[in-house]
Amino acid sequence: MSLSGASCRIWRFRRAERLLAELIAKQADVDVATAITCEGLMVEGETATTITRLAAELRIDLIVMHSRRAPRSATLLNSTAEAVSRTAPCPVLITHAEMRDRALVSAGGINFRRILVAYDFSGDSELALTHGISLAQEFQSELHLMHVLAPNPQTGPSELGMVTENTENAFQIAATRLTNAVPAETHLWSEVKQVVSQGLPYREVLAYARENNIDLICVGASGAGFGLWALFGSNADRILRQAQCSVLIARPLRPVAPGAAVAETCRAAS
Repeated sequence: MSLSGASCRIWRFRRAERLLAELIAKQADVDVATAITCEGLMVEGETATTITRLAAELRIDLIVMHSRRAPRSATLLNSTAEAVSRTAPCPVLITHAEMRDRALVSAGGINFRRILVAYDFSGDSELALTHGISLAQEFQSELHLMHVLAPNPQTGPSELGMVTENTENAFQIAATRLTNAVPAETHLWSEVKQVVSQGLPYREVLAYARENNIDLICVGASGAGFGLWALFGSNADRILRQAQCSVLIARPLRPVAPGAAVAETCRAAS
């Protein structure tokens, strides 16, 4: 016995509705200060495009996704997660099935103990810092603020002294700017650590995250040093693909386009 197209669609939506209900029920005992209202949406369409469009139309503040890729292979991120991260109208939090992520889960919740903000003094990195500070306050986390200086150009021996002096000055300026970037009240709830490094931004950020057991990296989607270069960049995308912890891609909220509607939102028939 075969199902017609309409019957098959209704069956799929009902099955999805049941799975969503079961998933929400599993989280019903999460210990939170205020009640959480959940709403399941079942839609048809290309996954990444539909997610980003619905996020705009519903004025979503944060998209949370899970990537199934293995960080050590660092070849391709789950295509849906990467596509959403590129085009989302709001910040995107990508989680990975790493041991550290699983260890953070306790009694149905999650705890970011150490948060790293990749900060290049651009507008989007300011947004990443805002999210990092907010999460650090929520979880009483350590907040690590990192700036990466550009690698030194190739120089001859006669120029070594001048390069060293300039580099030391650049480190001091960056360290001062990092200190000034964090509001004074942040120190009331979080231990703040500033670090200035030099090299390729994504390599320095990833290495620091591994060495310091970082649980979440916050990075701007575009900026002076972590920008979207050539198909989502050579820094933000590599951090997203290779990080062994969760990554928050900070993006400014974008309003929905005029006249847009959630045309193909389909709920299961009762």
